[in-house]
Amino acid sequence: MKKIFYTTIAILFSHALQAQIFWTEAFENSNTGGALAAGSNTGNGAWTVTDSGPALDLCGYTLVPNTWYVSCAENGQAAGVCGAGCGSDESLHVGSVTLGDMGASYDAGGWCSFGLGGFGDGTTTDKRAESPTINCAPYTTITLAFNYIENGNLALDNATLWWFNGTIWAQLFDLAKTPLCSGQGLWTAYSVVLPAGANNNPNVKIGFRWVNDDDGAGTDPSFAVDDITLSAVTAPNTLTTGSVTGSPFCACAAVNVPFTSTGTFTAGNIYTAQLSNSAGSFAAPVTIGTLASTANSGTISCAIPCNTASGSMYRVRVISSAPSVTGSNNPLDIVINALPTVNAGNDQTVCAGTTVTLFGTGAATYSWDNSVINGVSFVPTATEIYHLQGIDVNGCQDTDSVQVIVNTPSFSTLTQTALDSYTLNGQTYTQSGTYTQVIPNAAGCDSTITLNLTMNYTGINEMKNFEISIYPNPSRDIIFINSEIELFSSYELIDNQGRIVLSNALKGYQTSVNLEAIAPGNYYLKIEERKILVTVVKQ
Repeated sequence: MKKIFYTTIAILFSHALQAQIFWTEAFENSNTGGALAAGSNTGNGAWTVTDSGPALDLCGYTLVPNTWYVSCAENGQAAGVCGAGCGSDESLHVGSVTLGDMGASYDAGGWCSFGLGGFGDGTTTDKRAESPTINCAPYTTITLAFNYIENGNLALDNATLWWFNGTIWAQLFDLAKTPLCSGQGLWTAYSVVLPAGANNNPNVKIGFRWVNDDDGAGTDPSFAVDDITLSAVTAPNTLTTGSVTGSPFCACAAVNVPFTSTGTFTAGNIYTAQLSNSAGSFAAPVTIGTLASTANSGTISCAIPCNTASGSMYRVRVISSAPSVTGSNNPLDIVINALPTVNAGNDQTVCAGTTVTLFGTGAATYSWDNSVINGVSFVPTATEIYHLQGIDVNGCQDTDSVQVIVNTPSFSTLTQTALDSYTLNGQTYTQSGTYTQVIPNAAGCDSTITLNLTMNYTGINEMKNFEISIYPNPSRDIIFINSEIELFSSYELIDNQGRIVLSNALKGYQTSVNLEAIAPGNYYLKIEERKILVTVVKQ
């Protein structure tokens, strides 16, 4: 692979200016001979060849003109070196079709001029080798440079330099014949500034035109060119970050970062605003906003990260991506205050009708939604998420939320029929009626149970089978329980609420019961041994 050496020229009066080579063509295709230039592509795109020559020679015979090759049959050389055959450096050159690619060696023809038309081919040639399109959009004052050799025959067999502005081709220069040495040409350096129409033009092409007549007169070399470059002397792009207004800021706040720039920024450029650490260092900058633009001024809409720590020496700068430029810092320190850590408290679960008090912490003032006042109790009516905003002494705010789950009481109705007694939740009932119980439900709130109870008694229907009498009934004071058999179990006297008001042991054939201590009303006398239940009326 060949190496191209360039000389760096220091411009003493403006060290900020710098020469930039932005396009090269070295024709590296590893071909030793015979590769046509038309279609040759060594990385920049394909070269083309435009043929403007006649179809027939002066004697009316079909022409076989010379043509353009890309190979090392003519070895590319540095300026000041004599031409040579194939080495390791390919070049673009004019060679013969009839004799083949022998480097920069052309066929001058002459058969028709010597009266031998048809005996040999006419070689009249007018062909321009044209580069692929070159994007010069970001560049001005563009210099074209290359090394070449040329001979031929005055202007009759001659090479010229051309350029294309995207619309038309125009000749730039009639290249001078180079000196001969050792039977070949002396490679010579050439450079020229392209016309102003090439500045910032994305559709530039470079062309080399070779013409020769068919008179048989001409001297090799024809023409060869190598190591083509395009360069521009440009001032480096700059970026200046403007003043950021609004300090002090709270973390999470929006901020606008203005900037100005100089130079050309290419398509796809991204301006990025960066935030320093609290000491003003950009050792680990934080991106706070971006703007896709190629303009030389603008404003980037940014947001300070919410986790930014408090500090009074923050700085902001703007950088670009195409080209990569790091801008200056904003002129003055920026104060950023960290956000408070607001806490709305733990979630709560309560029963309907219970008061709740919500307290916020971590800030100076607090504001709740749903008309809640911080630290003031209220009665929630339904499950709700309550949102809290807290503001600290710097005016910075944070939010939090808490959920209050409200569980409601439950109500149920139970209808039961029982024999002699019925027990529900530890409470025993012996009388028919409607009863109410209030107990905690699964959520810890009141559960109201309504019991509709119908009580049957084994003794009521069997009383006629027992020789037991109760008298007097009704009675104001004493009743007697008489039995034909001795009874030694017990009796109970029960009121309408199922409560036992009197009880005692039975005493054989007759037992007296004193009613003086109980209120007048209907009672039920239960004889445990015989499962007998008798209504007793106290007057």
